[in-house]
Amino acid sequence: MDIYTFGLVFVGSVGGVLTGVWALERAGVSINHQLLSFTGELVKYGAIGYLVVQLMKFL
Repeated sequence: MDIYTFGLVFVGSVGGVLTGVWALERAGVSINHQLLSFTGELVKYGAIGYLVVQLMKFL
């Protein structure tokens, strides 16, 4: 997967997940915001690591 497609898929999936979490919260489901924040940071650093690996292929 090239880096542009990865970026589009990543942004779209994160937006979908956040919309789903918002809908669950509005429905009355209790959301652990600390765990949600930790997971978001973990996914972000994983995506940055993937992009670095992909960019290193060009060097």
